[in-house]
Amino acid sequence: MENRKTEFSDLTSDILSHILAKVPAKSLVCCRCVSKLWRHVIDEPCFVTTHLMNKVVEKSQLVYIDFNKNILSNQMCLVQHGSNNLTVSNHPVTQILNTTGNIYLEYFICDGIFLYHRAMAPPLVLNPLTKEYVELPSLLPQTMLPQMKSVYGLGFDLESKVHKVVHFLINNAHRINSSTTVQVLTLGSDNNSWREISADIPPKAVLINTIVTVPGYVNWICMKENGGGIFDFDPVLLSFDVEKEEFWSINCPMPKLNGWKLSLTSWKQSLVCVFFSTAEKRIEVWALKDYKSNNWIKEFCSKEVDLVKWCKNKGLFPRKAPGRLLGEWNDGFLFEIYAGKNYMLYNPNEDNIEFLDVLPTLEYGELMLFTPNFTRLTRLRNGPMATKEGIIHLEGLASKKDKLRELIL
Repeated sequence: MENRKTEFSDLTSDILSHILAKVPAKSLVCCRCVSKLWRHVIDEPCFVTTHLMNKVVEKSQLVYIDFNKNILSNQMCLVQHGSNNLTVSNHPVTQILNTTGNIYLEYFICDGIFLYHRAMAPPLVLNPLTKEYVELPSLLPQTMLPQMKSVYGLGFDLESKVHKVVHFLINNAHRINSSTTVQVLTLGSDNNSWREISADIPPKAVLINTIVTVPGYVNWICMKENGGGIFDFDPVLLSFDVEKEEFWSINCPMPKLNGWKLSLTSWKQSLVCVFFSTAEKRIEVWALKDYKSNNWIKEFCSKEVDLVKWCKNKGLFPRKAPGRLLGEWNDGFLFEIYAGKNYMLYNPNEDNIEFLDVLPTLEYGELMLFTPNFTRLTRLRNGPMATKEGIIHLEGLASKKDKLRELIL
């Protein structure tokens, strides 16, 4: 009898699930189209959890989101890295319908999940890879005060394997203290409501609304008053343990650089402080190796980065330091020089600086980074929105062939 070769169709659901759980999230979009069995396996909630816990290496994706206030939707387009340029695709892969007319004020990202903060409206959680969104419940009434500002964070609980949203208020001076009201919402929880938690937040701290997530933690930069005058501040990190739902402060490293600017991001799933010295024209990268012992190690120190000279050669107004740090991308750190126009990529392993021009120049919106994640928001158990309205449709924006090509780039 002739021996027949084993084919994929012969694999059981368990074996197939074990194999696909090691596939990058972006490729799972295509795998769902192979057969009904593959789609069923990938769509199982237990598969999504297993995929998250496997920590499959995912490359950060650079995207452009159009925040043009004159349109009723915000489109998300992929951005490709070319020779000394960043090219924005003409085919939107996700569109957020803004039927309420609320302006999206800020966004936060955790493991590829976007959280949008809207003016006088509940926040919105979006997964651009699966094109699903969830509108969160309204906040408790006492937190909706006009003189206060909402701050959000989004983190993943490694123990219970769920995403949690944390919210607290700061005043117009961005000050937080031990009496600050903190609320937490677990996505997909049974009661589906915000709950208050006690928070030991450092007193006399000014929050710099830069949010960075690493596995199990959400982090913000704060400037802590020392009592020595109006300009006597030290940078500290306000860290939130997603599992224990506890806050504590972490002292930042103090580099031996003059005139430095501090940015916070993640690198290889570790929290890092990136310093740019305007005086010495150098970049230093410090990594936090142990949360509990506050152990910082200097990982990289760059060669001279003459940003002023580059700006003059481009005919731009000189800048002594780059603007916003977008995060880790293409084995380096991506900095914004002029929003929507010019960016700088620092590769610390090769100690190389690459200046990038955006094509075409963007008038609205901004570039941002996210790591693809296959969390199915509309399949959250007893979640806030588990209906068809939670799926973002793209019909008419691009052909199916174009959309598939964009997703697998």
